[in-house]
Amino acid sequence: MTRHGGQKTLKRLNTPAFLQIKRKHGKFFIKASAGPHPSRFCLTLLH
Repeated sequence: MTRHGGQKTLKRLNTPAFLQIKRKHGKFFIKASAGPHPSRFCLTLLH
């Protein structure tokens, strides 16, 4: 079986700089669900 929904996490080292999170604290970060908008313009509310 394949994963059609994609992954819900993102590695912290690959997160955009505008999120201002600690990159070396933990390994993963919650990936934002952009909906109809481009994913580079969305923010997560939990981390």
